Amino acid sequence: MNVENASLANIEDAYFSWKKRCDAHEENVALFYYCGHGFQKKYHFLLADDFGKQPANPWRGAFNFDDTRDAFYSCKAATPIFLVDACRQVTIEMLEKDLTVAPIDLPSLSNPEESKNHLTLKATASGQVAYGKKNMPTYFTQAVISGLDGLVARQDENEHWLVDTSSLGLNIHRLLELINSKQSFKQRCQINSGIPTDIVRRKTAPIAWLEVSCDPATALPLAGLTCTEDDEGASAPLTRKPMPDAWKLNIKAATYKLAATFEAGGDFTGGFIKTSLIPPFRKINVKCQ
Repeated sequence: MNVENASLANIEDAYFSWKKRCDAHEENVALFYYCGHGFQKKYHFLLADDFGKQPANPWRGAFNFDDTRDAFYSCKAATPIFLVDACRQVTIEMLEKDLTVAPIDLPSLSNPEESKNHLTLKATASGQVAYGKKNMPTYFTQAVISGLDGLVARQDENEHWLVDTSSLGLNIHRLLELINSKQSFKQRCQINSGIPTDIVRRKTAPIAWLEVSCDPATALPLAGLTCTEDDEGASAPLTRKPMPDAWKLNIKAATYKLAATFEAGGDFTGGFIKTSLIPPFRKINVKCQ
C-alpha cells in the first residue's frame, strides 16, 4: 500500500477529517490508534515522523495527546476510543527545559470533560516503556486485537458475542500475559473509561484460548488429556499424549469436557471437569487422584 508519511501536518489533516466524520452522528464509535514513539512530562507527547527535523526545537514534530483527546470530546460521537501504543519515559533534555508542546486540537472551557462512553488505553504507565519484538506488532497491539476479535466477549440473550469497552479495559493485562506469558517485566497499562458500551457484535463464536493442566502438577507429565465439545454432532475429541508442559488450545468458544487418563498401575487415577469458555480464555486444572 502507498501510505502517506506520518508527518505532523499529515496527522493533523487526518485527525480533523476523522473528527468531522465522527461528528455526523452521536451513535458513532470513534477509534483513534497511535503506535510510535512517545514521552511523558506533565502531558503525554506523541512524535510524528518529522520529529527532530528542526534540531534547535525538535519538539515541533510532536503533539500533546492528552489535550488533543480532551478537545475531541466536543464531538457528537458518544463512544470515543483512544488506543495509545507508545512509551511514556521522561528524558534529561525534557527535565532541563520548560517544554510547551501544542495539541492538534484545542480544548475549550465549554468542552465536556469526557464523553459518556469513552475509553482510553495507554500501553504503559507514566515514566515507563512499552514493549515488543523487532519487526513484530507490539505486545499491547496484539492484546488489543485479540480482545476486539472476541477473547473478552460475552453472549447476550440472542447468543450474539459482544465486546464492550469495559471488558477490553479490565482484561488488557490478562491479554498481555497470554501474548507473552514468559515476560520478565510487568507492562502496566493505564485505563480510563466511562459507562460500558458494546463496540463489537459477532454472530459466530470467537476462537477461544484454553490452557489445560493437572492438579497436582506432578500428574501432568503422566496424563493423557482429552478435550471434547459438549454438543451433539460436535467434531471428534482432541487428544494429547503425556507431556510435562501445559496443553494450550485455540478452539471455538463453547462448553467442553476435559479429562485426564493414566496408564493402569500408576500413581494417579483419572480426572474429569466440564467448563464453559465464557469469557473465551481460561486456565483449567483437571483434578487427579
